[in-house]
Amino acid sequence: MSPQSVQLIVFLGLIAVMYLLLIRPQQKRIREHQELISQLKKGDKVITVGGILGEIKEIKEEIVILEIAPRLKVKILKEAIGKRQ
Repeated sequence: MSPQSVQLIVFLGLIAVMYLLLIRPQQKRIREHQELISQLKKGDKVITVGGILGEIKEIKEEIVILEIAPRLKVKILKEAIGKRQ
C-alpha cells in the first residue's frame, strides 16, 4: 500500500466518523422538531426555546398565540417551540 492510499483511507474514515457523530444526530433532531411542530394543537402546554412556559391558545400558519399568564398572550413563531410539557 502506498502512503497516498493510506492517507485516503484515513481521510474517508474521518469523514464517516464525523457523519455518524455530528451530521446524522443533528438531522434526527431536526426531523423530531418538525414532527413536534406539525402535531401542535390548541390547549397544548409547551416550552419555548427561550424557556417560556405557556399554553397554546391559537395556531395560525407560522404563528402561535401562547398564553404565558392569565390574560397575557404573546405571539411566537412555531419554530420557537422547543418541547411539550
